[in-house]
Amino acid sequence: MLNAVIIDDERHCANTMQLLLGRHPLRVQVQAMFQDPTKGLAHLRKYPCDVLFLDIEMPGMNGFQLLERWGHTGTHIVFTTAYDRFAVKAFKVHAIDYLLKPVQEDELLTALERIESLRGAGTSSDPLLEERLRTLISELRAPAPEKQRIAFSTVHGLDMVDTAEIICCQSESNYTRVHLTGDRRILVSKTLREVADQLPDDRFLRVHHSFVANLDHVQKYLRGDGGTLVMNNGTEVKVSRNKKEELLQRLGA
Repeated sequence: MLNAVIIDDERHCANTMQLLLGRHPLRVQVQAMFQDPTKGLAHLRKYPCDVLFLDIEMPGMNGFQLLERWGHTGTHIVFTTAYDRFAVKAFKVHAIDYLLKPVQEDELLTALERIESLRGAGTSSDPLLEERLRTLISELRAPAPEKQRIAFSTVHGLDMVDTAEIICCQSESNYTRVHLTGDRRILVSKTLREVADQLPDDRFLRVHHSFVANLDHVQKYLRGDGGTLVMNNGTEVKVSRNKKEELLQRLGA
């Protein structure tokens, strides 16, 4: 059985994590839970644990600072984060364990299985974790890329749109419906192919003959023949079978 500690300044997030872990009492037991990172650090210094579920953005002391002050030798660290998809890719690249908020039970179970596997192999600590964390922190603190605006032709004239606000684009015959943040939509007087040619390739992918998706706004992927993307505004975007593999690679799966 794993002994766990939860440190998260958002009470509802900490309570949810405790509830999810409580559904698997034979696998994990919550030793303690803290909203105050300072109190959490004091506890960790006195009482060892097998796994720490650690929030990143907290007042007074963030998750990275807590680890620097503690040392975390012999404990498996799982960050719980609401960072955007760009940052999540950085976590994946540097093999840092994380759970994206709101935490899903199936993802939590996957994390627990990995931890149990590592402990079974006698590898509870990671000698390279500190180095990889330093690199990750450096990347997360790097300046955000400049906003990119493009002009969309509509029946009324031109709409100047920040590409970061585009959630997805949907074909409507010779027109394209562009779904934007804030529950906004505009009808563009161009085909989906013409609109796709205007969008940056590093964030957008044509996942279906009828859809282009902004991967920064993907909330979840539902398995299926090709599958379906659920965007963070609730829009469901179909995925073609021949685009499935590329999509999953782009999402870091």
